[in-house]
Amino acid sequence: MAGVPDAGPEGAGQDGGPLTPVMVAGGASSATGPPRYPGVLRSVPLIDLAAAGHGVLSNDADGDGVFRHLALISSLAGRLAPNLSLETYRLAARAPWISVYPGRDGRSLRGVGVGTSSFPTERDGRLWIDFTPRDEWPVISSSDVLSGKIPPGAFDGRLVMLGITALGQVDQLRLTPREQMSGVEINAQGLENLLAGQLARRPDWAALGEPALTLGLGLFLILTVPGLRGGWRAAAAVLPLVLLAVTGGLLWQRSRLLVDVVTPALGCGLVCVAMLGGGLAEADTQRRRLRRELEVRRLAAARAEGELEAARRIQMGILPAPGSLPADPRFDLFAVMEPARQIGGDLYDFFKVDDDHLFVAVGDVSGKGLPAALFMALGKSLCKSCALRGETDIGAIVRRADDEISRDNPEMLFITLFAAILDLRTGALAFCNAGHDTPVLLRPGAPPQAVPCEGGPPLCVAEGFPYATEWLQLRPGDLLCLTTDGVTEAMTAAGVLWGREPAERQLSTAAPDDSARSVALGLQAAVARFVDGAEPSDDLTILTLRWRGP
Repeated sequence: MAGVPDAGPEGAGQDGGPLTPVMVAGGASSATGPPRYPGVLRSVPLIDLAAAGHGVLSNDADGDGVFRHLALISSLAGRLAPNLSLETYRLAARAPWISVYPGRDGRSLRGVGVGTSSFPTERDGRLWIDFTPRDEWPVISSSDVLSGKIPPGAFDGRLVMLGITALGQVDQLRLTPREQMSGVEINAQGLENLLAGQLARRPDWAALGEPALTLGLGLFLILTVPGLRGGWRAAAAVLPLVLLAVTGGLLWQRSRLLVDVVTPALGCGLVCVAMLGGGLAEADTQRRRLRRELEVRRLAAARAEGELEAARRIQMGILPAPGSLPADPRFDLFAVMEPARQIGGDLYDFFKVDDDHLFVAVGDVSGKGLPAALFMALGKSLCKSCALRGETDIGAIVRRADDEISRDNPEMLFITLFAAILDLRTGALAFCNAGHDTPVLLRPGAPPQAVPCEGGPPLCVAEGFPYATEWLQLRPGDLLCLTTDGVTEAMTAAGVLWGREPAERQLSTAAPDDSARSVALGLQAAVARFVDGAEPSDDLTILTLRWRGP
């Protein structure tokens, strides 16, 4: 009988014909590893019911169209059934059933058994076939048997498989690793493998052993060959290839183990070619020493680069995303931060103090790099902590933040900070400027203007400074743009500064209905066009806030 990929419109997935009993070890009802066929093509009922056994003829080729395996177990319409070769073996052994041994995951297979014999398989129940040449097989034509050319006792004590092979027939020749063979010959080869008991198999450790072998031999060549001279170097290069050939041959001849030794050999060849190229470039021992030192420095630089990249991701993760705020039609907010190096000292923050008050802040830590980034994280956390303690006076919040940050500042760093609380009901903006760049106010129908403020020194500069609260009344549609000096002090490769006036001219091009996002990104793009690829001179931060009205 054969499996059919499509069971047809009637009786799909159903088959009530006789099958050889299959016992799944461990009590599992089925396994999903074997090939599955929804439909079954059987012999005529009279022959099917009278047959002593029922084996599956279906067998699929590998992905490249070559038949290397034989599926010992298949799933026909939801029931497990043995292959023709395995069923023939069972009948010859007079075993009442076929045993199936699931893998540890309960879904794949690790082998099948007939009586006291067991045969390891792949996870899908397939067996690697150890093909022998066709001329070693006693292939006899049925016409010779019917004409009496074959003696009557020629088949005594033998297992005989019948097949129809011809061009145009279903069982036409298939491509195998040795030569083209018919389907019945492939099944006969599998039966011979089962009877011989020496089954070709790929060991479980091969998946890890082969890469480990490639790595080990590659390291052997890398560590050994450069220190040798003349003939010893050639001998050391050839030795892994000889060991691979002998090992692969012995594993196959003695245990029929399929271990890939070609890939490690190719790996060794590539290592030899690489070392040959490197050896031609090396003039003496001093050059090799310098190369090793360069490699050590490169690894250290790569490690430091990786750590800085991780620090950059952590720093960017500390800063809130504009989409993190709940949707509120009363305001539109966007912020972007672009470090001059992988990590920077700029900071921004925004969050709702309550349903009707929005806290925003932009700051700049003195210096750049890792120290500034660490101090930035400290300053942002303490500012937010001070703002969430129930205090509504922004000046008092900044004073408390100054005290907290100054308490542990051994490097004597300082932070310029502009912090504000916007009343979303009225548009009243309470703010405090601690030595930071003056924000720009974009009011519909008016040119950009700096927000007038008295301010005070940066945080951690003047201990106990009495930072005061200042006020600005926003009108519906007003947009406040907060930046750090990375915008105004953007510099070309020739050392030309951008300045504040070009920044305000760029902001004046914004339309009254432009979103906060488009205004901020437009300003960032203008800075990028000005510097034209030059290395950034400072971190760049832009926060835009538009009050739409109550």
